[in-house]
Amino acid sequence: MAMQKTLTFLPVVLAAASSLALVASASTQTNWEQRSTQATPAARTFHVLVHDPARGKTVMFGGHSLAVGNLGDTWEWDGTQWLERFPLHSPSPRHNAMACFDETRGAVIMFGGQSDAPYAPLGDTWEWDGVDWQLLASSGPSPRGQGQMAFDYANGWPVLFSGTDLFSAPLQDMWEFVNGTWRQRTPQLMPPPCTGAVFCADPRRREIVLQGGANNWAGGALGQCWIWNGSSWSLANSRGTYDNSFAAYDAIRRRIVAFGGGVQSVGADTWEWDGSVWTQRSPSQSPSSRGGSRPAFDTVSGRVLLFGGGSGNTYNNETWEYLNLSPARYENYGHGCPGTNLQSPQLDIVDGSLPWIGEEWSLEVRDVPAAPFNFVWGLVGTSRTTANGLPLPFDLGVIGMPGCPMLMNGEEATTLLTNVGGRAAWNIRFPFDLQLIGRSYYLQAVVLDPLANALGVTVSNGGDAYIGQK
Repeated sequence: MAMQKTLTFLPVVLAAASSLALVASASTQTNWEQRSTQATPAARTFHVLVHDPARGKTVMFGGHSLAVGNLGDTWEWDGTQWLERFPLHSPSPRHNAMACFDETRGAVIMFGGQSDAPYAPLGDTWEWDGVDWQLLASSGPSPRGQGQMAFDYANGWPVLFSGTDLFSAPLQDMWEFVNGTWRQRTPQLMPPPCTGAVFCADPRRREIVLQGGANNWAGGALGQCWIWNGSSWSLANSRGTYDNSFAAYDAIRRRIVAFGGGVQSVGADTWEWDGSVWTQRSPSQSPSSRGGSRPAFDTVSGRVLLFGGGSGNTYNNETWEYLNLSPARYENYGHGCPGTNLQSPQLDIVDGSLPWIGEEWSLEVRDVPAAPFNFVWGLVGTSRTTANGLPLPFDLGVIGMPGCPMLMNGEEATTLLTNVGGRAAWNIRFPFDLQLIGRSYYLQAVVLDPLANALGVTVSNGGDAYIGQK
């Protein structure tokens, strides 16, 4: 009777799937929030701002100040405060340098930029390891500023594109920083030379997105969107003509977030790229109109960080964060019980996937004994504290499953999950239903394992899901 009650499931959430169609403007599910800090870097534009996920710090260097010209200071953001660093070695003051985090080297890589007094483009390559700056190379791409750099996840190294030379002439070339050495890449098709473009890596899709920018020698602001897939460039849907709009990849929401910039004047609009189209967001508050600000995704706070920027003769030193008002969350809890392979089935999300309305959510059950007899089902419920009047967790030893805990009130069983090589994929598509936002659901997998115990069934750990909207 207990087992019958346990496996009696009432339909709850897995309704018929409906697709989410993005339109030109999205409802307010995101917002900008200004942060107050004890120490504040000087106001600046066109600085370097790169997050170091290994250390959980966002690194800022240089930029241009109205008061003193080029800056050569190093700061780090720890998720709540700015801290100035005083390394033994440091690059010369500069603005419009190009930088990204090199996942292979585990350090921030910075190239070039523009010096002043006298004005000249720079061609040196530096690395910040969290303690000191180290000069890595003085040769490679020609000296330049205003170019673009991002990490190429398809190949595993930083990529630099375009920039301007001593005479502000645009450069149409592409370079890769491989094993500490620059080498030129010459794809058959390339975007036009540009400065001030969105140039942002999408690690999940293993692409780099280039949007807009300017070529002042050929008509000014540009409006094309290009995708680099690691081997070739191709055109994609554009959001229109923008210059000096910069972007960061939101790793939680899996979108590129771009702010500010414009054509003849700078704006304060926020756009997002979801892998196929740009969508303009409508936050209730945001930074003022500006260009030359720099964003970076902060893994500590789970938000996009933005600092500085300016409009005309007004520079600022504001710190802003871009946050989701309806975030999705997931965490594992509890434990399962071992099967004939002496391992407990492990339920977990795939590649950081989270439960968003209107999207497919990917999970998997690992460490399952190999098929053909070890079938897997996924259970979904609405409570992890009680089930049919029983307090949870409940030991299923009373029905022949000793040491196997019931961790949620399985109200619905999914269809049979395919067990391939001891892994069972579990994909849940949530309808675009606003009533689902903020709801919590609990998951657990059940594995048919005839020789594991008297009942021939084992269970996985539990999963706690909180549904959000991007």
